[in-house]
Amino acid sequence: MALFGFETKVHSCKIAFAQVCQSQNFRFFFVEFVGIYKLIACSIVRGVNINTFEYFEKYDCAISLFGSMDYLLDNNEINLALWNTRNALKKNGIAIFEIWSAEPVLLIRKKEISHVSTTIASGKKIKRERGFNVINDSDVVTVQVDYRYEISGGTDVKQLTDSHTMRAYRTGEFNEITKENGFKIIDKFSSTQKEKVKSNSNRIVYVIEKN
Repeated sequence: MALFGFETKVHSCKIAFAQVCQSQNFRFFFVEFVGIYKLIACSIVRGVNINTFEYFEKYDCAISLFGSMDYLLDNNEINLALWNTRNALKKNGIAIFEIWSAEPVLLIRKKEISHVSTTIASGKKIKRERGFNVINDSDVVTVQVDYRYEISGGTDVKQLTDSHTMRAYRTGEFNEITKENGFKIIDKFSSTQKEKVKSNSNRIVYVIEKN
């Protein structure tokens, strides 16, 4: 079995897909719903840029998680990514895409920066905070997402800030885009733990098959 994953940010590939391959929940989800029973024995795991990769019927599965699709702001970029993915997959190949759902975002519209997580690594404590603000809700929903990190160890404390413009998808929007690019939807979930999609689901994981 050949498996590949891609990111819009090339520097994050190795970390992101190491997490995918080591995740028991993801493996269980993948095996049960996609029907490929030898994930551990996959021959290739590599990170490629979603905008530029070119393969032809080489892979059984493509995976894009952790918000990669949210950085593609217009339909031309998304169509290119899906078309490239379709070309790279073998007949009846599977693709798994995670997208940001617009419905809960549009209800909140603006969220002040608040605590998301705290991680301890190599003797350092890393606090991550996030907030967002809807900047467009006409034909496409785009959101400014702000991050703040506090990294502390002993008496040394550093703060880092970052900001991104990202896209969120309305109900049915990604359904149509995938169909237009030669895929059929097998299933969709609100997480890799097989949770059902609800009206307030923040993330949607699509499992789609090449027609």
